[in-house]
Amino acid sequence: MTELKQLHMQRDLRKPLPTLPPLDSAYSIITAMSDGGPAAWECIIESSFERHVPFEQITRDTTCALNRVFILMCNGQPAATASVQQLTTPGMGKVHMVGTHKDFRGHGYGRLMVLTALHHMQANGILTAQLTTDDFRLPAIHTYLGLGFEPMMVDETMPARWAAVHENLAAYNKSK
Repeated sequence: MTELKQLHMQRDLRKPLPTLPPLDSAYSIITAMSDGGPAAWECIIESSFERHVPFEQITRDTTCALNRVFILMCNGQPAATASVQQLTTPGMGKVHMVGTHKDFRGHGYGRLMVLTALHHMQANGILTAQLTTDDFRLPAIHTYLGLGFEPMMVDETMPARWAAVHENLAAYNKSK
């Protein structure tokens, strides 16, 4: 059985973004350039994706600068992350490696980090944000749709897969 290509989504950044909420003193957003940033990122990603991903994956990625790897700290603990990839197509950026540590799920921190990434892109002249995700990541897809991302039909499997995702999202939302 072949592995399915990830779902693709995009958002027009010429449209207004929700305002970033103020953070209270227990929270801070750092970048991977900060002391402890790489270790915090690895901690979040390992918990979120349930596998170890070395930070070197980011440092080897020429589209993802360390000052665009955003990390939410909560009382000094790594809570959530999102990164921005600068794509080679002018005006395009990609939200990348979004994750929330399992101990911090359900508080909207993933949304906060995606929104942080989108505001960074918008402030730096990026007109379109893209991302990829897996069909089973319903909480993430719910967040992305809520932030104005729209499905992209990049191949013939996408319409049926997106129909299934929307059906699963309806059931997921009823169960909450």
